[in-house]
Amino acid sequence: MLDFIAPKPEEVGAPFYFPMVAYGLKARYPDFDVKTVLTKEGYEHYPLIATKACWFTGYAAYLGKTSAQIMKLNWTKSPAVQAMLKEDRIGDAPVKGPLMILTGGGDVSVPPGGVKKTAHKACKNGIKLFFHLYPGLDHDPTMINSTQDQIAWIKNRFAGKPFNENCGTF
Repeated sequence: MLDFIAPKPEEVGAPFYFPMVAYGLKARYPDFDVKTVLTKEGYEHYPLIATKACWFTGYAAYLGKTSAQIMKLNWTKSPAVQAMLKEDRIGDAPVKGPLMILTGGGDVSVPPGGVKKTAHKACKNGIKLFFHLYPGLDHDPTMINSTQDQIAWIKNRFAGKPFNENCGTF
């Protein structure tokens, strides 16, 4: 997960997710002050994002901004962020049932390298999963183009059909 929340400062990607992460931290830890991680520029649209906005508003509000313009330097060292990272560590704890992991090869919001690394970690920890990379697709096109695969996967799990685990093949 750290690959997603701590990109290189010059990366533009999808920095509007950072104020959303700050909102999640505030929801999880009520004493958390979002201004300890958001820059003045990052906080500018935070009240709107946290109360009335949607993905499109967040995207438009922070269009062209870099993570360094929105998040304070070393923001991941905040005690609340460290607590969240510890609680949300992915790939360590067992999960009940099979897991399907999808990622786009051109995703700039959730980089596929980090997703693949986490899937490998989960496999090493005995989590049974199916991993699929959609070559060249960014985040939203991956979600759109994978919908039928997701629905089929879910229907098959509810029908009790076995799934093909592919740990070690991706």
